[in-house]
Amino acid sequence: MSEITINKKNALTAFKNADAKGKALLTDLLGQDVFSGKITDRIKSFSDACAELGVDPEELLPYPSSTDDDFKISVNAYVKLATIIEALNEGWVPDYRNTQEAKYYPWFKANSSGLGLSYYGCDCADSCSRVGSRLVLRSSELAEYVGREFIDIYNEYSNNLKN
Repeated sequence: MSEITINKKNALTAFKNADAKGKALLTDLLGQDVFSGKITDRIKSFSDACAELGVDPEELLPYPSSTDDDFKISVNAYVKLATIIEALNEGWVPDYRNTQEAKYYPWFKANSSGLGLSYYGCDCADSCSRVGSRLVLRSSELAEYVGREFIDIYNEYSNNLKN
């Protein structure tokens, strides 16, 4: 028997554009989890985000994942976070010229034990700064989710930076 491979991004596009019968057929073929309505149900890892966007994780990371160089770990972590956030934002792109548009990011409180970051909440920012602009989300719920679900990647990103 021959096998057919379908890119997840293409499957999601087909599902969005399908009528009720088409959606039922795609769900029967590929499973309900592929077409879950909530983005947070689909994105649980960097690999999930890559699949959602139709990109290869190994081609996306600038450095080998086996590196032990602190700077390279931080750069890879940034790429992972930017990819995860792009997937979670589902096409939304922040407009920094629009001061009325809310932009959200996870807010962390440093542990007194020195073991990294603890998820603390989220906040809305309105700033002219371009720093970190790729790491903002379209809702406070998504900011809370990414702060809890991906705290290990945030720790890789921030703890390995050399001052």
